Amino acid sequence: MRDDEIRRLEEQRRSLVHELRTLTGEADERAEVAGEWMSEDREKFAKLETGILAVNERLEKQYRTSHLASFDPRDTVDFPADGAPKNLEEYRTLNAPVNPLDAPDHRAAVYSWIVKGREGLTQDEFRVLSKGASGGGYFVPTDLADQIVRALRFLPGGVGALARVFTTASGDAMNIALNLTHGSGAWIAESGSYTPSDETITQGSLSAYKAGAKIIVSEELLTDSAFDLTGFITTEFGERIGALAEDAFINGDGSGKPTGMVNAAGGLTVYTLPAGQVATTTYTAIAAAIFQVPAQYRDGMAILVSDSLWVRLVTLVDSQGRPVWQPAAAAGAPDTLAGVPIYTHPGLAAIGANAKSMLVGNFQRAYWIRRVNGVFMQRQNELHSDSGQVGFRAYLRMDAKPVLPDAARVVAFAAT
Repeated sequence: MRDDEIRRLEEQRRSLVHELRTLTGEADERAEVAGEWMSEDREKFAKLETGILAVNERLEKQYRTSHLASFDPRDTVDFPADGAPKNLEEYRTLNAPVNPLDAPDHRAAVYSWIVKGREGLTQDEFRVLSKGASGGGYFVPTDLADQIVRALRFLPGGVGALARVFTTASGDAMNIALNLTHGSGAWIAESGSYTPSDETITQGSLSAYKAGAKIIVSEELLTDSAFDLTGFITTEFGERIGALAEDAFINGDGSGKPTGMVNAAGGLTVYTLPAGQVATTTYTAIAAAIFQVPAQYRDGMAILVSDSLWVRLVTLVDSQGRPVWQPAAAAGAPDTLAGVPIYTHPGLAAIGANAKSMLVGNFQRAYWIRRVNGVFMQRQNELHSDSGQVGFRAYLRMDAKPVLPDAARVVAFAAT
């Protein structure tokens, strides 16, 4: 989609939001006389809400497509010093041993294997891949793996994009320090004694759980040179595993998957909004929730909300009647609420009694994600041959958990 089309969608969203705000104000005035919203006001609100969510979904897909199309792994690192390599590819070439997976013969063999299968490999290609064969599959070259990992961040404001991410060479357990309770300072008189106030630091570990997906492709597509098979596979694997991971980053219980921020095992403090916010959410209540995050973590914090809460928040105004939600000033930039970047997340619960519909905090400090370097892929030729299809399965290993729970808050609605 062209930039002008993206701008048109963003303008359409701003128009719908303005109309929704206007309707909310007028409906509230009529409700003061009638005692409740009129049925036609509720119907129009629901229609506008559906329209906004539809436009948001289209924009999200276009942002995602734009990010994937513009990604070039050769330019992901910049070396500005004089005489230094200009990019990551040059750095690898000049200063590091060549990764066997990135050797030209291995890269060519893997792409040939994807399109033609083992039977279509030349003798040289088969010899190259046979050195790294494992369980009928292969670890794919770095650039292909990078595209899959890039597609993991299919949500512009997903936890995977906001949290701190580590990549390790192996899947051995990674020990990390968990800073659960802070000490404090004190004023000391001349020659006075220091009073100990220790940090509470415990040790945790990040494992390497396996997240995988499978794609079935027709034989016709495999032989169609006009079809970008590599792009299709990388995007599909990345988005499928990304959706799986994002749900775990929010709700995971830590059993065979990451520990989510909303799950009780994550240790985040839950702040409950005052009663009555399920029916009508106020800016006063939301502002109080945002500032539950301690001051030392507010620089760089962000807000994640469910879709239904996002739609409600766009109508909020402060005591002077000014909107507190502001649309993004540029394409791809986040909207803001009270000056804090705000995103929607499908893993958070819709508005309702006891629903945990919002996360706020400094995700870089609160949550860590560990990924194991290397994406494994297997081509399944015989399994689907009766249907004229070929299967591909892929996996990568990862884990994640809150490491500084005090840096973020879960915001929940009350029971009423």
